Amino acid sequence: MKHKIIPIFIPHEGCPHDCSFCNQKKIAGAVSSPDEEEIKETIGRYRSSNSTSHPTYTLAYYGGSFTAIQKERQIRLLQLAEEARRKGFIQRIRISTRPDYLTRENVQLLSKYGVDYVEIGVQSTDPVVLSLAGRHYDVLTIQRGVEELKKANIGHGYQMMVGLPGDSEEKLYATTWQLLKGDPGSIRIYPCLVLADTLLESWYQRGEYRPLEIREAVEWTKIPYAMFTNRKIPIIRMGLHASESLQQADSLIAGPFHPAFGEMVVSSIYKDLLKEFILDKNVEGETIIVGAEKKIHSKIIGNKSFVVKELLEETGVILRLVQQEDLGDDVLLDRNGERHRLQMKSHLHRMEAFYQRKFNTRK
Repeated sequence: MKHKIIPIFIPHEGCPHDCSFCNQKKIAGAVSSPDEEEIKETIGRYRSSNSTSHPTYTLAYYGGSFTAIQKERQIRLLQLAEEARRKGFIQRIRISTRPDYLTRENVQLLSKYGVDYVEIGVQSTDPVVLSLAGRHYDVLTIQRGVEELKKANIGHGYQMMVGLPGDSEEKLYATTWQLLKGDPGSIRIYPCLVLADTLLESWYQRGEYRPLEIREAVEWTKIPYAMFTNRKIPIIRMGLHASESLQQADSLIAGPFHPAFGEMVVSSIYKDLLKEFILDKNVEGETIIVGAEKKIHSKIIGNKSFVVKELLEETGVILRLVQQEDLGDDVLLDRNGERHRLQMKSHLHRMEAFYQRKFNTRK
């Protein structure tokens, strides 16, 4: 049975903070919050446009700090969701919020109206990074919020950001470890972008902040990707959605935005896997047949064929992709009749071991 999300964006409503990177109206692609009738119409539109037989639906309040909204407004939105579930229009309710608005009282209200899942916008656990981001909480605040959710039997996931001011690969590694301790049900990973009308934009214009280049952001994101994947924690998304408003000339000022950012991360990992084999077996300059399931061909080739082109440039190897079923995420290389199965699972564990050696020895 297919499951579908019905996203309702509530940009910045109720949040008294102005994080240095944040302009929720640009990100959500909305100027004003929807009223209750608009939300009902959105639910109906998603249901009527669906062609899948008997899907299930989650109503998700995204885009702002839901539990920071005025309590009366929260209750009305939660009552609307609860009524939609009672009528069978939806089956689950999800919200997103900040960790410092997950007090016992906040969580009890969510529990009362049957919220199933909370995405927590953590961004980082490093105190310097959080301070520069304008997010004045610490790891203990995050842990307390998660404990309240667990007591209420509400699932949780995290949202983290890569490349914030003051961030580093080492800090990102430490943040990933801290978040893993909370046993999340999912993760979203966003590269930090410079959006219009933010404090971060003024720092960027004054030369006080340099956003990551796209390939830097890809390399950094591989750290949490490997560590979460190794523990079978679903990565819901890497990179922001390519909303129409975000791509307007006056919205995105700078930073590593790409509509296929998540696929670029995975493709870069496939490139590493293939290059590791090429160098280990000393097969530079040869032609190698790469067998893989059709669904991952585009990931192996890479956006605009960057994996194929870069491997040719760096090793002289020509890749020829063929369809091969029952491999999962693995690839089967045929080199002059010799077959070698390269396991993605093993490669990701080697990546994590490398990060552990690299960052745990830096003191």
